[in-house]
Amino acid sequence: MGAAIGYLTSEYVYRKHHDPDLPGGPWELPAVRQDGPGHWQAKDMGSPYVPLDSWIYPAMDRLTGMGYIHTGFADMRPWTRMECARQIEEAGDSISQDVADESEAARLFRELRTEFKPELDLLGGGDNADFRVESVYTRGMEIAGKPLTDSYHFGETITNDFGRPEEQGFNDVSGMSGWAAAGPFIAYARGEYQHAPSAPALPLTARDTISHEDFSQLASLIPMPPVPPDTPIPAFNEGRFLDAYVGMNFSDWQISYGNQSLWWGPSQGGALMFSDNAQPMRMFRVDRVTPFRLPSFLGVIGPMRVEGYVGQYSGYDLVLAPVPIGLAGTYGQPVNPQPIDHGERVSFKPTSNLEIGLSRTTDYGGPGYPLTAHNFLRSVFSTGNTLPGNASKPGARRSGLDFSYRLPGMRNGATFYAEGMAEHDEVTPLLGPDVAAWFAGLYIPTLPGVRKMDLRLEGGYTDPPYGGGDISHGAFYWDDTWITGFQNAGHLMGSWMGRQGQGAQVSTTYWLGHRDKLQFGFRHQKVSRQLVADPMDTAISQGGNLTDANMRAEFWAGPMFSVAALVQYETWNYAVIALTRQSNVTSSLQLSFWPKPLRGKNQDGDAGQQ
Repeated sequence: MGAAIGYLTSEYVYRKHHDPDLPGGPWELPAVRQDGPGHWQAKDMGSPYVPLDSWIYPAMDRLTGMGYIHTGFADMRPWTRMECARQIEEAGDSISQDVADESEAARLFRELRTEFKPELDLLGGGDNADFRVESVYTRGMEIAGKPLTDSYHFGETITNDFGRPEEQGFNDVSGMSGWAAAGPFIAYARGEYQHAPSAPALPLTARDTISHEDFSQLASLIPMPPVPPDTPIPAFNEGRFLDAYVGMNFSDWQISYGNQSLWWGPSQGGALMFSDNAQPMRMFRVDRVTPFRLPSFLGVIGPMRVEGYVGQYSGYDLVLAPVPIGLAGTYGQPVNPQPIDHGERVSFKPTSNLEIGLSRTTDYGGPGYPLTAHNFLRSVFSTGNTLPGNASKPGARRSGLDFSYRLPGMRNGATFYAEGMAEHDEVTPLLGPDVAAWFAGLYIPTLPGVRKMDLRLEGGYTDPPYGGGDISHGAFYWDDTWITGFQNAGHLMGSWMGRQGQGAQVSTTYWLGHRDKLQFGFRHQKVSRQLVADPMDTAISQGGNLTDANMRAEFWAGPMFSVAALVQYETWNYAVIALTRQSNVTSSLQLSFWPKPLRGKNQDGDAGQQ
């Protein structure tokens, strides 16, 4: 915002006071200027990001899996609407020459082309002045039976739901989203009113286990670690922003600030590095929104995208600060100041069927760790480490490597993908594959004989088999200094497998129409007994597991109304929470209204339409 104000102020002063008889030409910044009155090049237009839970991503995944989109990056989401339009235009060039897959690919293409008609019209330039109410929705959800709500220590019944509160009983979210754009500037907001009922506190065995999981590796430094209080969870009734940001785009580089969601990785059930399982983080973000090529011989690595951010946590409880502070914070009492998290990512495609991504995230700051330029640069570039609570601690770091490969030459071929994540000193999972977390999957866009159905298989672990699986006692997403770990507002920002677990997930979708679909899913998670163990009672069985099966349905009544429903049955067994196996049934219904866009007239005088 400050950069935008500074730019506009300086432009105004220069235009008002520059003497044309003196040296110096008219004010021009080639990356941000109009070609004519109200006419902008596509690369200079601000464009909102498509929400991560949109129907658009599964549809475009299917087109990509069929081989019609070649330069999209599935491992870096969200995409802007202009980038979606660019990919759809690319798919249209191939579909127009391919008749064999007309029934499936062409139907998806036509639906996506209709959705992004305004952006497709702007790819050649024009006036992008726009104000749009994107959606208005309400979702009611009933959970019969006790759910799991802590994926950092145990597991989670509802995953990848933006950190919304959920408890036994009736839960509700009602919200709306929309944006405004003009030239290079964009503003987006998605706000909700959220309700969740109250719940009793976890039993003492579970609270002792949480304290043991978080502090067992710090016994010499913290002999009496805190235990979560025996306080019932109050009912939640609050308004909350999910994604809400302002941004500015120049030459396909979009700078934005505000609450934003990221998804880093090709997995669709829950990426290891970054997912939408937690509340969006407030961040400053720089994103190359469309692919580009490096000059000269470096262009051999193909089209690529890069992205970076600096964000600040919310609801962060525990930091081991240098002496004399010691342990800062306690359970339920966030520290001040909150730590920061920064991340960098680059993805490239050496071939149209091979996509490779490299990423890194680092936690730093908080009590005792001032955010100076020196400390920040050390957290970015350092590869060494020090003892917990040391003033020169470089930060809690996670590095990631992922790839996806689509079998070429087949419209109903398969795409195989995998992602790895290493903690602390490893700069890539390839340097220590036996001590890294791994997750892999297979996606088939159309099953032989059932062309309306796709299939996705995923599985992996965060408890490497090396040394019995106890890698620094659940180090993935946890750190001995930034103890609350890779969580925002109490929800894990990575994979639902958690700190030291194993998981498998299967889903198949039957595409009834352009957007109408039925999906059947199965998920199993197992958490290591080396992580979940009651330190006060060795007679209680250790570890834990959950299994759920679900069916989802989504139907559209015309282009402006949709209905989405979910039914899920789950069983779980964590003896530190309940001595007997528990089960719950979740059912939800969401009604959504998608208003027609309100747009100004383009340069040719034609009103844009959806």
